[in-house]
Amino acid sequence: MEPGLSNNTFQFHFFDHDHMYERAKAVTQDGFQRNLYDPLLEEILVWGLDLQDTSHCPRLEYDSLDPCVGTTRWDRDFTLNDEEAQMSLLVS
Repeated sequence: MEPGLSNNTFQFHFFDHDHMYERAKAVTQDGFQRNLYDPLLEEILVWGLDLQDTSHCPRLEYDSLDPCVGTTRWDRDFTLNDEEAQMSLLVS
């Protein structure tokens, strides 16, 4: 393909089609597009949480429009290093 506008696209080509810049542009535009046959990548994010801290929530007054859900507490001792945790990830 000669430099200039091609007949089927509106992309302008500054260089010949075999020039390294045109080849790089083709790879970035067409080389990484997903098709229907590509497998989906599943990603699992795991983190440790303790029970919600509801100590500041009123015990006798429940408001269904504004429920007190408590404060999220992170489990500082959470680890995936033991065998039971590793096996539970394989099963899920």
